[in-house]
Amino acid sequence: MALPIFQTAIQELSLLQTRWAALLNPLLNASGGSNSGPGLPPATILPFAGPVVPEGFVACDGALLEKSLYPALYQALSQGGQCIYGEQGAFFNVPDYRGYFLRGFDQGAGVDPDGSRSLGSIQSDAFRSHSHNSGVVNSAGTSVDMHGSTGTFQNNLSAFQTGSTGGTETRPVNKAVLYIIKV
Repeated sequence: MALPIFQTAIQELSLLQTRWAALLNPLLNASGGSNSGPGLPPATILPFAGPVVPEGFVACDGALLEKSLYPALYQALSQGGQCIYGEQGAFFNVPDYRGYFLRGFDQGAGVDPDGSRSLGSIQSDAFRSHSHNSGVVNSAGTSVDMHGSTGTFQNNLSAFQTGSTGGTETRPVNKAVLYIIKV
């Protein structure tokens, strides 16, 4: 037999779980059915931490889907009667976000230097312009090694090429997620 204090705690946890389910189910499920409510609109993108795509979603992997099976998603991804991610006859592509960081669409805010981009477009990697000053002067013909940068002085001016450093891309610290889209 459970002690009264534990029985009360269990009842409160059960009530809390029921309340959370009542709040979250309408958001996670399509409208209608036993979980009626507004639900997430088709084409809502979510980062997902699990390995298996949940029901009501598909992976953002560029796959072709049949327009007749996913009409709400097709309509949400279309502009001017065409899916902005591509289509082939009776099929359309979902976005392919594998390996990408997502960036909010600028919409005239002036934050994205490529502000004229279209929704769903890919922006290639970039490294902000900068320079390095060496401040070294020596006599002509002298060779030097400055912390991985080498060169030969010519007419009291230095001609240096900096040494290579870093990996194959510039990126922030990150964790991998599976992007999914509501159908």
